[in-house]
Amino acid sequence: MKDLNSIKWFGRGDTQTKINEKTGEVEHRIVSEYPAWYFDVQIEQLEEEIASKERDVAAGRIKGDMSLWMADLEKQKFNLKRILEDKPNLTGNDKDELKKVYDDLSGKISDAMETRLDMHRGTVNAQRTFRKLNDKTVPVSTRQHMMYKNLGINPVKGKISVKDAERAYKIIGRSLGENTMTERLRKDHGQRSYSIPRSLEEMEQDSPR
Repeated sequence: MKDLNSIKWFGRGDTQTKINEKTGEVEHRIVSEYPAWYFDVQIEQLEEEIASKERDVAAGRIKGDMSLWMADLEKQKFNLKRILEDKPNLTGNDKDELKKVYDDLSGKISDAMETRLDMHRGTVNAQRTFRKLNDKTVPVSTRQHMMYKNLGINPVKGKISVKDAERAYKIIGRSLGENTMTERLRKDHGQRSYSIPRSLEEMEQDSPR
């Protein structure tokens, strides 16, 4: 079982390497919102394209410079191999612990979402919704801060934004083979278990004249 904080979610194609001028240490900066292995459809398309090219080579259907064709094919095969190797290799215990995080995030995202009834009634405040998505309001375990940083998310005072929570939910969910659609978490109606702080301007807008 790994420490969840030690799991590397992003691979070589998702990061940029640079030398810290002050410390001389090698740093890996995440440059993608989602790791390449997250995108199942694109991986399947790449696999099919490789298989199709290999069939063309075997059948002698290649026209033009064979060396260029083969170089392109080998490059695609190398990229596919790297993407698949970069997906975290999780043990059964890792999956059990991550499932707890996934379920916890599910509930917190659901609580933060506007209900379908509110949306149907047109009572959703666009400014408040924007703040809910981007403000650091979702509490996360301090023991898992490094896990979130490895996901490209920086907790502030033990909290992350709803937008970041949704991203973590999707990446962790994909690694577990779970559902990654956040819209299914939206409640039809009901009270949230915790609310997003409202700005003074919003309270003034809602106050009786």
